[in-house]
Amino acid sequence: MNREKKMTTEPMRRLVLFGGTPPLLHAAIHAQKHGIEVRVVSEEMHLEEDVNQGRSLRCCLDGEGVGYQDVEELDPEILRPWVDGRTVGLSIHPVWIFRREVIDLFGGRLFNFHAARLPLDRGAGAYSWRILMGERRGGISIHVLDEGIDTGDLVMQKCINFPQSCRIPEDYFRIDIPLRNQLVAEFIDAMISGDPLERRAQDYTQSTYWPRLNTPLQGFIDWRWSSEEIERFVCAFDSPYAGASTYRRGKVVHLRGGERLNGSFHPFQAGLVFRITNRRLYVATRDGVLIINDVVDEGGLPMTDKMRLGDRFYTPQSQLDDALSVRPVYTATGVKAGY
Repeated sequence: MNREKKMTTEPMRRLVLFGGTPPLLHAAIHAQKHGIEVRVVSEEMHLEEDVNQGRSLRCCLDGEGVGYQDVEELDPEILRPWVDGRTVGLSIHPVWIFRREVIDLFGGRLFNFHAARLPLDRGAGAYSWRILMGERRGGISIHVLDEGIDTGDLVMQKCINFPQSCRIPEDYFRIDIPLRNQLVAEFIDAMISGDPLERRAQDYTQSTYWPRLNTPLQGFIDWRWSSEEIERFVCAFDSPYAGASTYRRGKVVHLRGGERLNGSFHPFQAGLVFRITNRRLYVATRDGVLIINDVVDEGGLPMTDKMRLGDRFYTPQSQLDDALSVRPVYTATGVKAGY
């Protein structure tokens, strides 16, 4: 059984937020409205990301009058003037691994927000991994930040059962984002009041870990898979991402809107477009049919109308090998391919 204990803190007067995404913006606005001094520590990738109907995080923070720093590395000396016994730190999808010096600076008042039902789905890319696995149970968690990856004691958690109507990441986010904002607000309110938090150790024997995903590097379809496996893969890399990748006439294209039907074909027919109706492509797989609604090129330009009967989608083996062997590394300056 997980050990539980109460965690008491002095009422918060300052909040340092690390990372980005819409929940960070919501946290900054919510805390500031309650009279809390807020500072955001972020980097170029997150600051330029769309967080509110076409507006970047940088633009939104400027509009709300929230101070922020754009840094490549977390330096304790930058943070030190902001941290005292009534400062709380909250990390929300950061690119950094927090070093011991930064953790110690907060004296046990540094937390991490994770969009999963810990100890399951540690790491990143939670919804894409869940779609691949056919798993509809999810959650959001806030835990004490330590030197491990999503391993600290839990202080808040919400579990979510997603409906069958959720097929692509965007569907999950539509349900998930309001709940993320709600949990972040509840956490901030608890920190402001100084109310004790239940602190619960994670059960490591039940944990799973999945690494970060990157659509351009890893989202390549293996047409030897079953219809169900390809459908899940296409859905996992659908909006808001670029779409699952494959080749058509020697060039990379992205597929969206996958839906499978029963059928019976030879493996050599897999990837062939055998029917086009109402701009929907019917593609043979080794054990059925995949219906594709949208094809775009690498620049995002529509390709569906250029598709012809008998066109074949295929992915070179070398591309599949690279997709399996690469491990994307996200840094303050962007993504790079690690192996």
